[in-house]
Amino acid sequence: MNHELIAILPQFVWYIIIGIAVLSVLAYFLQERFIFKPEKLKQDFEFKYDAPFKEYFFDIEPGVRINGLHFHRENPKGLILYFHGNTRSIKGWARYAKDFYRYKYDVVLVDYRLAPEHTYPAAVDDAVSAYRWLLAQGVPPARITIAGNSAGGGLALATLVALRDLGVALPCAGIGLSPWTDLTGSGASVMACATTDALLDADGLRGSAALYADRSQHEHPYASP
Repeated sequence: MNHELIAILPQFVWYIIIGIAVLSVLAYFLQERFIFKPEKLKQDFEFKYDAPFKEYFFDIEPGVRINGLHFHRENPKGLILYFHGNTRSIKGWARYAKDFYRYKYDVVLVDYRLAPEHTYPAAVDDAVSAYRWLLAQGVPPARITIAGNSAGGGLALATLVALRDLGVALPCAGIGLSPWTDLTGSGASVMACATTDALLDADGLRGSAALYADRSQHEHPYASP
């Protein structure tokens, strides 16, 4: 029996190695779809969640309207303006609201325009407009935290830079959860992990970045904060 196991083991290991190689190749060629996968909801789509919420609409410019969800609590400690990653819509991302909601914070999620259909600076324009809308509703900037995940994390940081440059009162804090902050793909971590990251590499990141913004814009602080 031991001899049989020894004979089978190398073959089993080769299956694992080949499987990993195939997945890595697929991930390389499909990574842009992993990063950019927007979801369009019907105009009459009805959101349903366990926590109380309101749906808002933000008019960005003539002919451009985006929506958002406000999960609200009684006597909240503050408000989190949250930008999801560049996939799907707030329908699914709303589940992350509980990460802040359970600590007695209001959470506003914005369904900003997504690449590749809407390229830079559409997302930044949407984020800045949503923040300004909150201020117009009487929410003090000292009560607002801007947060985001992945591409939304980079957007959160870019929004802070844009607000600063515009002279708009800044929120009390900003949070980036694994933020995508470098569209050039030239950061030290990208280089260090070039041979070990099975999902994303510098070339793939740059290819995805090209879907978000023109290459000449990649170093702009609103694109790569």
